[in-house]
Amino acid sequence: MYSLDEILLTQFEESLVRTDLAATTVVNYMADLRCFARWLENQLSPNGGLLGVQTEDIQRYQESMGGEGRTLSTINRRVHALRKFYEFARTEGWMAANPARDVWPLPRPKLVPPRALTDEETRALLDAIRSAARSSLLKRDYAIILLLLGTGVKVSELVELQLEDVEFLGEAGYLLVGQCRRDGGRYVSLSPAVCEALKEYLQVRPSIPGVHHLFLSQGGRPLSPRRVQGLVQTYAQAVHLEGVTAQVLRDTFALTMLEATEDVSLVAELLGHRRVETTAQRYLQSVIHET
Repeated sequence: MYSLDEILLTQFEESLVRTDLAATTVVNYMADLRCFARWLENQLSPNGGLLGVQTEDIQRYQESMGGEGRTLSTINRRVHALRKFYEFARTEGWMAANPARDVWPLPRPKLVPPRALTDEETRALLDAIRSAARSSLLKRDYAIILLLLGTGVKVSELVELQLEDVEFLGEAGYLLVGQCRRDGGRYVSLSPAVCEALKEYLQVRPSIPGVHHLFLSQGGRPLSPRRVQGLVQTYAQAVHLEGVTAQVLRDTFALTMLEATEDVSLVAELLGHRRVETTAQRYLQSVIHET
């Protein structure tokens, strides 16, 4: 025996097919509706199935998805599926009104525009390293900051760099970020200034048998992402630069490259973005506003 909900969903699916929607769209609608049906079944209070739903139930479902960590697009897509289903139920005479009509999609949070350091702020940050008291780590920290500014690598990528990932070609060089290009790695050019800083650091880098990470602690252990984030903030605070993080250094590289090349695809490749749209959404508007 089929339940009433299953019969209703089958009829709704047949109506979607008749509208010539793409097969994947129909599948997604039905998957979203079945997720809601399962949620209804798991509620402590008795319910009358899909036809016993009130607006408050859909609002609670919307809130519960947020609590489960669902993405904004997933939440809004599922609410849209409910709105479409219940509008069909209303037109078929199954319900007097559409309970999802007044449940609005959640608004997208406003994007915080990326911040780029000015030339003066960059000089101040680098000067903070040169004047620091921890002389034994200065060359390492200076190389890290220059590498973040000069390549835009993520902190998670930086701490995984190996000695063999750096290749010097005269005064310049390149960096292999990631295990290999086949697995999503990428080559990034190194400026003469970055190469010089890396060469000076490598002269004082602890030599530990079997340890091949590029950046090490004073005790010879690979650095953690938290440690790198901490040293960036420590040097920034020393010269009263507020809100400067490793992400700000990555944004500085991205915006500088975008202004210099006007090539979003190139910047996306350098940053390791899989989709050019990701780069354009985050950085392009900031460049437009500044020009």
